[in-house]
Amino acid sequence: MKQLRSAHSFFLFTLLLLLSACVPYLTHYNKAQESFNEAAELDNKLKLKIEDEEDFELLSPKSQVQIKYLTALNAIDKVLRGNTGKLQQDGLLASAYTIKALSEWKTERYDASIATARNGLSALAKAKSAGMKAMPRDAAILTAIPGLIKADQAADMVKAPQEQRNYENIANKVQNGLNDIDVALEQAPKGHPVKKYLYTVKLAMLETWLTASADLKGDTGREASQKIMKMQKEVRDLMK
Repeated sequence: MKQLRSAHSFFLFTLLLLLSACVPYLTHYNKAQESFNEAAELDNKLKLKIEDEEDFELLSPKSQVQIKYLTALNAIDKVLRGNTGKLQQDGLLASAYTIKALSEWKTERYDASIATARNGLSALAKAKSAGMKAMPRDAAILTAIPGLIKADQAADMVKAPQEQRNYENIANKVQNGLNDIDVALEQAPKGHPVKKYLYTVKLAMLETWLTASADLKGDTGREASQKIMKMQKEVRDLMK
């Protein structure tokens, strides 16, 4: 699980680096990307348990990560406010929504993130109908947002106190999330880094499900556990 979570954060860091040269004339856009990159890098360090005293002197690692994501969210909101027409014209509106949706997801503004992802997908559809080139990365990530949220929610459910955990609720959350990720995978071109990332999300979700099966069902969950492990193998084979 630790390995999958670190891959998760690293992807987000590299994703925004790919966007970093898009709009040099938009100060807030660049600020949003810079803050998101820094947040994802700190997030990666935190999940890998690599702590640098100089970086984390005054605030806890988690607090610093959240502040950076919030800074990115504030900056991208300023970009989108009154500039959607210009961004759409330049083919950058979906990318702006991608940064916003990811920032909202990482700060647990789940309903807002889903709404932003819908706006981003609508922007992509308009760009496509206008004959503009759309980035498949944006399409895949925006489509994946509901699944990414469900992955986090399922992981939180597994970590809840024993009396609050319910196997069926966790299993349903994971299965619905896996369906969301599968739809997103259809948007990702073969060999694109986003495709590998979405497979790591699936593996993390299956690990959550397997943990729930072992902890909450015991011997009676053996059949379910075997099924989950088979699914894990299938995903790993697809990643090769």
